[in-house]
Amino acid sequence: MTPRVLLIGPSASVVGGQSVMCARLLADLSASGTATVEFLPTNPALPGPLALLQRIRYVRTVVTLAWFCLLLPRRVLRADVVHAFSPSYWAFLLAPAPAVLVARLLGRAAVLHYHSGEADDHLTRWGWHAVPLLKVAHVLAVPSRWLASVFARHGLPTVVVPNHIAPSPATLAAPLAPPPGAGARVLCNRMLHWHYGVDDVLRAFREVRAARPDATLTITGGGPDCGALTQLARDLGLEGVDFVGVVPHDAMPGLYARHDVLLNLSVVDNQPVSLLEAGAAGLPVVTTDTGGIRDLLTDEVEALLVPSRAPEAAARAVLRVLGDAGLAARLGAAARERVLREHRWPAVEGRWRATY
Repeated sequence: MTPRVLLIGPSASVVGGQSVMCARLLADLSASGTATVEFLPTNPALPGPLALLQRIRYVRTVVTLAWFCLLLPRRVLRADVVHAFSPSYWAFLLAPAPAVLVARLLGRAAVLHYHSGEADDHLTRWGWHAVPLLKVAHVLAVPSRWLASVFARHGLPTVVVPNHIAPSPATLAAPLAPPPGAGARVLCNRMLHWHYGVDDVLRAFREVRAARPDATLTITGGGPDCGALTQLARDLGLEGVDFVGVVPHDAMPGLYARHDVLLNLSVVDNQPVSLLEAGAAGLPVVTTDTGGIRDLLTDEVEALLVPSRAPEAAARAVLRVLGDAGLAARLGAAARERVLREHRWPAVEGRWRATY
């Protein structure tokens, strides 16, 4: 019997890896027949004139949560399994925790799908209530072995189901991203938040630019630190930096194809979708080894890994890739092979079937 699944997570209007993964899982569960899926966003739009309240800071949090909780019981009753995406801290309390509690109260199976790279701090500082709430779920699903080890240290068993992507036909049909030639085009595709070390990307690029005056840096995404990062680029006297803002997800393959290396210097992370997508495109990657990244990519095999908060080391790694076409091609090909083998729907579908 095909299970009826209520998928709960951020809608596509929320920028970030969780919304991308939620949309991807919704599409693939439905298309494959693994489950009959209904979607309830954690940020539902209020009906009619009430939607105006969601334009008011602080008020929108209260009214959106109230509307979500009002919709939740009726949706849960139509499902066999409630599958809730979960971040950490307050965001964990605002939607995932109520979702699994209501599922259990109404006799439905509850899967809590935890994604945050801040899990250890969350469970250490907030464990007195977070751990009991997490234990309410029948299954705790995480995307990486690293995150599973964090939960295990807090006495919480998990199942590991990796994040997956759906490369576009153009990405699959295209040759690997060309090795560096006349240009030295660096791409950073992360939210502009301290977690993702975009300040270190700018500092690393200053060193790259000193050695390669032709180098350019494209920074995509938005976030709370946009103004501060733009000012930092000016303070560092950087040229060749382009903050392009939020790029639609379906436009990203073109960006990967037009660059020579992806630079990710996150300080807190788990299993970033941007690294999976770059790997599928054959774009060489230089990244920190933070959190689950070290399980995702092997140093000197699928990427060059550097410590976090070490922009000089990152700059040296970027210059290695830009200066060695053979290395760039080898890293890109190995990452592409691994991502397409381990992080597409056929590789994870069976795990979700078993989970449900």
